[in-house]
Amino acid sequence: MQLPEDRYRFSSKKESNFSFKKLIAGMLVLAFVIGAILLFQRKSVDIPLFHAKQNESVEEVDIAGLWEKRDYARINEICEEYLNEDPLNPEYLAINGFAYFYRGTSLYTLEDQIPLYDNAIKNLRKVLVTENTTDKGKVHYVLGKTYFHKGRFFSDLSIEHLEQSLDKGYLGSDTYRYLGLGYSELGDYERGVENFLLAAEENPDPLLYMTIGQTYYKMKKTDKALDFLMRAVHSTDEEAIEKKSRFLIGSIYLELKEFQKAKDQYEKILSIDADSADAHYYLGEIYDNMGEQVKARAEWRKVLTIDPSHYGALLKLY
Repeated sequence: MQLPEDRYRFSSKKESNFSFKKLIAGMLVLAFVIGAILLFQRKSVDIPLFHAKQNESVEEVDIAGLWEKRDYARINEICEEYLNEDPLNPEYLAINGFAYFYRGTSLYTLEDQIPLYDNAIKNLRKVLVTENTTDKGKVHYVLGKTYFHKGRFFSDLSIEHLEQSLDKGYLGSDTYRYLGLGYSELGDYERGVENFLLAAEENPDPLLYMTIGQTYYKMKKTDKALDFLMRAVHSTDEEAIEKKSRFLIGSIYLELKEFQKAKDQYEKILSIDADSADAHYYLGEIYDNMGEQVKARAEWRKVLTIDPSHYGALLKLY
């Protein structure tokens, strides 16, 4: 999935009533998406060996080996062949659904992903109505993740299945992260952050710290937001996470009228990315609030040399 850059900057196409809250809301959504993408690249599902029928003969097929190679398309072919003869075999339905899900996460556009997610859901929901299966918790877990990737309108189903997976004793390495994402999509930030904190107890990382900080910001718990955003800054070696965290820290300090602290954050962003139009824009905002209009206009002119369509700078200067 290609992430649009304009989530982090103004544009002449944007409406005129831009606010810090709109910028931060965009940052929160983007962080969620980034987190989900990174998680998908790392997580897998344990699976057993199966047999597949090929050319009228039965050969042993190392499904686990195919899974290790991430050859999900071949796994789907094998499973579909077996399911043509035994449509309600719970093992093949489950592994077929798992493979469709992970094939979907490997693609870049939602248009390509959705048919694979739909196939995953179709197979996995069939597993849940069969009597002879021993690991429905894992099925609920993958279903929950699949529904999350179908989009925000499926967040309630995502949460439902993830909670059922926990009820059945299955805890995936990213279950609490997905529950946090799901609840946050529904605007239930309290339960969202509860799950993110549980995830942080198990496997903390800078991206998770940043997401927790952003969620606390949405809850108007500024001190906690700053705490976790600072943790993200000081524990990451990824420029993208540091920049996004510092943008939000700077915005918080600007709202609190702690102008020198805000200025420090935007200057540190510029030390990472000298061509950050928004960092120059917010420096202009700080100078303007401090009564230094000449310096403010100088920053906004710098913005337009980097991004001539930057709406905020155009509005300030013209």
